[in-house]
Amino acid sequence: MRKIAVCYLIKDHQVLLIRVHYPDGKEIWNGVSGWVEDGETPEQGIIREIKEEIGVNVKEEDLRLAFQPKSWEAPAAIFTTLKWQGKPKSGEKSIREVRWFNFEEVPFNEMIEDNEDWLPRILGLT
Repeated sequence: MRKIAVCYLIKDHQVLLIRVHYPDGKEIWNGVSGWVEDGETPEQGIIREIKEEIGVNVKEEDLRLAFQPKSWEAPAAIFTTLKWQGKPKSGEKSIREVRWFNFEEVPFNEMIEDNEDWLPRILGLT
């Protein structure tokens, strides 16, 4: 079964989110995310996705496994990182915007529905 990996870059009480445009026309804010390819670990997959989607480099030792949701369509690993090299910017056509949000201003109403249930814990808001 395919796995999903997600990562939230964090600095100065802010979290980096990307606004993703889907083929059905829907747009949502999310952390950097994608499918883990065959032969990759979740860590390797999210490092690749981060480079592809926002053009920054993250080392495996700088990833922290924050959460593994059980209710998603596929097994998932959600990471955070406080360290990276480069300035985040859109690296894919489907990414319409890359923006830092203060923790208290995360747009949960424009995210996948269950994010509000677990993302505040990851950010230390609960």
